[in-house]
Amino acid sequence: MNSDFQAFKRLVSLSRQETGRIVLHQYSEPVAIQEEGLAVRTLLKIVDNTLKLSREKGFQAVRLRDLSETLGLSLSQLHHYIRDKKELLQLLQHYGHTLNARVLLDQIQDIHPPWQRLCVAVRTQLWLSEILPDWFLFWHLQLHTMTPAERQQAIQAELSVEELFCNIIRTGQRQGVFHEVDPELTAAVLKAMLQDWYLMRWKYEERGVELETYEAFVQALLERQLQPTEAHFDLTGAADF
Repeated sequence: MNSDFQAFKRLVSLSRQETGRIVLHQYSEPVAIQEEGLAVRTLLKIVDNTLKLSREKGFQAVRLRDLSETLGLSLSQLHHYIRDKKELLQLLQHYGHTLNARVLLDQIQDIHPPWQRLCVAVRTQLWLSEILPDWFLFWHLQLHTMTPAERQQAIQAELSVEELFCNIIRTGQRQGVFHEVDPELTAAVLKAMLQDWYLMRWKYEERGVELETYEAFVQALLERQLQPTEAHFDLTGAADF
């Protein structure tokens, strides 16, 4: 990966810490956050190890005792952070969607030309799925096991990213730099392409398709669909991190 990607990984690492701090104060008992730095690290380990165990045997088969043993914590210590599997799922959901939104909005906040803004948003989602593949896969694998309320929350989080793409496209249309295509359908197909990268990764690995190639391909399809009249913007050089 190039230096921009490595810088992005460092940025995500910092965002993970801050997101962990936010979630910690919402889910953990006061005793767990007497030493905030240690508590944040423990919460991130809870997230990472739950995703790891879920990948190995499925979330439904993961017991809190399994998790506590993996973490080297007693069950009573783990209960300072989460009390049961339902709360664990809620924690994972809140943490992951908050992190995704924070990083995405941070990357595009100072970029105003619609074509550049869209390219950076697309690249951010692809790179996040490269850095946090277990989390992105987790929701698609677990969606059918969630309660209706949990499922709706996960779907809304997914749709919020799609809506962000849609709003950028609408902005470009209002400014006259994008043609009058269906913005909702274009955003939906774009989101599906990004999901295909991590859900069907084996397919691209077999074909020798690397991340940079897939980025450029998605950008080329968007360019043909939207046909921006302003100078085209290169996805691989969209921003400095």
